Amino acid sequence: MLNNSTQLNSTPLNSTQLNSTQLNANNLLSVNFYCKNKFNIILLLVIIISLASAVFIHFYAFNRTAIYIDTIYHYYDIKQYYESKTLPIVGNRLMNSLDIRDNETYARIPGGFYYTLYLFCYIIGGGLAKARIIYIIICSIILLIFIYWIYKRFSLLIASIMSALILTNGYIIFSTNDFWNPNIPLIFSFLLFIVFCEYVSNKNEKYIFICSTLIFPIEAIMAQGHIAVFFSIIPTTIIYLIFRYKRTLKYIKTHALGVFISFLFYLPYLISEIRNGFFNTKLMLNMQSSSNFQGLPQVYSILIFTTNEISVLYGTNSTPTKYFWFNENIFFIGMIFLIITCIISLTAFIYSIMFLINKRKIKNYTMKYTDIMQKEAFIFYLIFIPATCLAFFIFNSKPGTFRYLYGIFAFSFITIIIFFNNFLKNKNKLLIAFLILITLNSVNMGFLHMKRYYDLFEAPYTEKEFRNILEAIVKDANGDKFKIVPYDELYFDNMRLAYFPNLQWNRDDNSKLTYFIYYEIENIRLKNTGKSKNYDEIMNNLPNNAVLLTGNDKLKVYRYIEN
Repeated sequence: MLNNSTQLNSTPLNSTQLNSTQLNANNLLSVNFYCKNKFNIILLLVIIISLASAVFIHFYAFNRTAIYIDTIYHYYDIKQYYESKTLPIVGNRLMNSLDIRDNETYARIPGGFYYTLYLFCYIIGGGLAKARIIYIIICSIILLIFIYWIYKRFSLLIASIMSALILTNGYIIFSTNDFWNPNIPLIFSFLLFIVFCEYVSNKNEKYIFICSTLIFPIEAIMAQGHIAVFFSIIPTTIIYLIFRYKRTLKYIKTHALGVFISFLFYLPYLISEIRNGFFNTKLMLNMQSSSNFQGLPQVYSILIFTTNEISVLYGTNSTPTKYFWFNENIFFIGMIFLIITCIISLTAFIYSIMFLINKRKIKNYTMKYTDIMQKEAFIFYLIFIPATCLAFFIFNSKPGTFRYLYGIFAFSFITIIIFFNNFLKNKNKLLIAFLILITLNSVNMGFLHMKRYYDLFEAPYTEKEFRNILEAIVKDANGDKFKIVPYDELYFDNMRLAYFPNLQWNRDDNSKLTYFIYYEIENIRLKNTGKSKNYDEIMNNLPNNAVLLTGNDKLKVYRYIEN
């Protein structure tokens, strides 16, 4: 009846008109197909350029990665596990002991995932260099899974934008390039983001079962990387599940299963603690009881993670930041793109709030799954701020710096997703402009910004450079006792034990034979902190008998006989 009625009410077309109409329709389809394919090629090109930038900086940074205090302790620990053929059940020290061999003064992170992953890469690789390569591959696979998931759940457009902003992000480059325990929460936050979004939006009960079960186990893995996850992501998740109690109750069994699996991850640690009289637990409780609330965590980092701002990688005060931007010529290009990414981040945050306000009264079951993902992930993102502040206050944790908050890293990009997926999606000219900017920024980060970071802050302080310094000292001392200034702690003693155990080390702080190690980046970072080790004072007042043994302009050693 409907077809007949339609036919009766329609004006018949002759064959010429019909052919003309079909031709016009075909032409329109051809034009649309051509335009769509052309735009997709542009998006694929953005992804390729981002990948190329990321690959370049990883190759460039690999042999220019510095040795710093945490990596010294972690490398020493992993070699102990390797040589003793034991499986790690605890993580790194919550505070570095004065002597790297001291395992009784400070507690360690419960659970051994970080060192287990490190050990796995070390065994497979047969050494530190190849272990790092395996680690980079693992991290890259996780990031590519995330990009592919973005493509499947959103679009090629959003996948290209995420590629440009994520693959060459400073924190990600730093976190994927070498072993460091805070890197675990950062990298695994991308897997958490995926399972969380699937849990809140998927209609397939099997997917919901799997994803709701995986939320807490992934967070358990993250917490075994950095204990601050217990004070940030985990309370955020609990509060979110309470906030969405109806869905939580519907899948309470799967959440309970996830908690049980998380418990199994800690079972080796618990068994060990029972056997040794809860030694590590007591150390943790002693540290917690003696700590005082010193300030709120730096939760504003969630707005900075999506930008080019990486000064926390330089140091803890303004001096290294000035050094990065103004030393060895002013970094104008970097400043321009820093401003651009900051504007995008702030604009995306404001727009996301407007998006949430517009969606607040709409029931999830009436929304598209992509809208549900965006809405719920942004709610999780917002809950993180008060939840983390409250947890840090309750447990008297020391102020959480950026690395303490790496667990929210992937969620910080939800504002970018919302902004591009909703506001700019159909604004072709503006969208093209943004695509050009973020592509150029990807090139800037991969070939300029991060290259500058490694040149200034890491390349002069690699294992090779320190080996040169310490070998020169040992050779010059020729078995005699010596002292090292300005260091009054065991920094180089610990470095020797971890990286150069075969060196014949005969340090004695009472010796007249003195070696002054000028460590420029340490000097810069300690300025204006009240903890400066007087590098400049010593350098400017070296005795007449001082001799430069070896080194570069940023790391070198002098020998002299103290009066």
